[in-house]
Amino acid sequence: MIKKINQTITFLVLMLTIVFCANGNPEHQFDITGNWVEKNGESTLELTKEGGYTINFKPSLSDGSTKFSSKSYDRIDNKQFTFTILMGRAAFNLIDVKVSIKSSNELRFKLDGKTYHFVKVDD
Repeated sequence: MIKKINQTITFLVLMLTIVFCANGNPEHQFDITGNWVEKNGESTLELTKEGGYTINFKPSLSDGSTKFSSKSYDRIDNKQFTFTILMGRAAFNLIDVKVSIKSSNELRFKLDGKTYHFVKVDD
């Protein structure tokens, strides 16, 4: 009987550990807020503590410079977050951009056939 109780407790502790590790601990997430610059490029990205963002593509997806801003981006976990931009030439579309958090100082996403790599600027 005691052996069965010990096995059950061991199993429950193991399952809780797996669930905790799978969900991650939000207290240990990287701080992605701040200023980011495109690696080997000129584009910039700012993520605010209030959850907003500003991204400035240089050169833009067309000519010159294109700036997108919003009051929100959605942090999914310690590996990715999303934001939405309005794109188009003849017709406009809202596009959800999924950003991969590669480390505390590198972000990557694909947009309009190009992969963007951003690194965090030291504050």
